[in-house]
Amino acid sequence: GFLQKLTKTSLEKEAPPTAAAQVRLPPNVEALEAKMSDDFSSKPDAEFQQLFYATLTAEKHFLRPKLVQLAESRWGHEMGKCVEQALQLDKDIAAVLRMRLQNRWASQTDQQNSAMRLARLVESVGQAELPQLVKEVVRHLDTPNLTVQMSAVMALAAIGGSLEAQEIEKRISTAHWMLKRKMAYALAKLTSESPTTGFFRLCEDAEPLVRIAAVRALEAVRHEKAYNILLNSLRDPDERVRSAACAALRIYPDRREVFSKLLEMLKDTDARVRANTVESLEVIMARDPSELRFRIKPLLSDPNARVVINTAKALFPGEPDVAMPVLTAYLSAPDENLRAGALWAFGQMRRPDALLAIYFHSMREKSAYVRTFVDRGMRLMEGHPFYRDAKYLFSGGQA
Repeated sequence: GFLQKLTKTSLEKEAPPTAAAQVRLPPNVEALEAKMSDDFSSKPDAEFQQLFYATLTAEKHFLRPKLVQLAESRWGHEMGKCVEQALQLDKDIAAVLRMRLQNRWASQTDQQNSAMRLARLVESVGQAELPQLVKEVVRHLDTPNLTVQMSAVMALAAIGGSLEAQEIEKRISTAHWMLKRKMAYALAKLTSESPTTGFFRLCEDAEPLVRIAAVRALEAVRHEKAYNILLNSLRDPDERVRSAACAALRIYPDRREVFSKLLEMLKDTDARVRANTVESLEVIMARDPSELRFRIKPLLSDPNARVVINTAKALFPGEPDVAMPVLTAYLSAPDENLRAGALWAFGQMRRPDALLAIYFHSMREKSAYVRTFVDRGMRLMEGHPFYRDAKYLFSGGQA
């Protein structure tokens, strides 16, 4: 709500898009613009976009601490530094920068929509027309327009095979980093049983955002080299890559080495890494809940709320008396993100006591954002027998 209120500033008061595009910005501001744009591309979170809009329009003298604190708590120390830089900009430069970022982000949205339209077109054609359509899509890989290239790659992921994967792989070396992210997804989908060397190169790309996408895509790949790359990615200098690797390693629950490596990652300096590690350990150690509780229980005192919520969720089946008070306390937190996190954890449990916690909280929750997590949690439990009985009771005994 804090961000939404700040981002209601009328865009008509700012520089028009054409003027903003032509304004020359100082080199340090150009670098900041690139940083903000790249970061946003890796985070499809509406609140992340709102944060930067607020940063570039807010009354800085009293909002600076709040915005910096919000950025650090949600996205880490580096993002807090980026927001602090933006808050120190001259008002006119900030307005131009905001308009340029809006234009760039709108273009990225158009790219995604274009890919979806092309994918739907592919799905609508018959088998007889498919080969010719694939040839047409491959031809568009060489157009100078990044939007079209990304759409073509996503379409090939939907309809192609190993030959189309080779066409994508041939163009990796000259591809834009945003296109490489789409290529990672497409190659993982097209060659999951026998991944290409080009796909593995993307996992070691110089651009962290490409590595993140490629490591995430490894979850769809069953190959020994993919497994080794995930282990190596645990040492990546970028915390987001390490976090993605920790999440992906849960697909190897029977490998003892994964267990020992993830235990080491519980000590990582980045909260996202620790939080994803707890979730992966919950999957990997499902057959040994006592050992799981022994390993992760100390993280209930972690300074990061997401880590604590994930830990409480994992502990709940075996130690509800320990976990329930932790999650219930977050339901009363003034920060709506903490309340949403607790509701997410209850929804994932799919238990009668968790359903009751969600239901009773829904009666006092005012935030529309948090209420979406109430609805999600309820939907996750709809298929369970206890849900029908609970719904009957909630409705006052009316069928």
